[in-house]
Amino acid sequence: MKNPELSIILPCRNEEQALPRCLKQIKKVILQSNIDAEIIVSDSSIDRSPEIAKKHGVRLVKHDKKGYGIAYLEGIRAAKGKFILMADADCTYDFNDIPKFLHFLKQGNDLVIGNRFGKKLGSGISRNSCLSFFFCRSGFDLSISSCNMGYLYSVNFVLYN
Repeated sequence: MKNPELSIILPCRNEEQALPRCLKQIKKVILQSNIDAEIIVSDSSIDRSPEIAKKHGVRLVKHDKKGYGIAYLEGIRAAKGKFILMADADCTYDFNDIPKFLHFLKQGNDLVIGNRFGKKLGSGISRNSCLSFFFCRSGFDLSISSCNMGYLYSVNFVLYN
């Protein structure tokens, strides 16, 4: 079986209210844009989130480890896609932008970062910037202690607003 082009990783902890809407929106965008993708819910919930993920037919990585970064790392370990998208399972992101981000990666960029608040991030990236989407090529061997707060090293990247 061929690996998907894109792995979409959603860290999840007790998101039973928002998760169904997120999964429906992602599936709609994938279908409309004809993107070969897998959706991975990396879960440590004690609510019904795992059942919801299974009901929606997405890959569930159940690890019961607390922490946002850990959830991403567990999802990345399971990912099979050439590219990786990381976003939250709380429906605060516009998943309609997935094709735009994928376009930048296909142009050869190693990293694409978006800002969910629509403000320009300027020429530098603050360690405290709130990022909406984080796309990267899979297979990086980076030692970053936290996937959202680590420093970016010498990679070709695009900031997308």
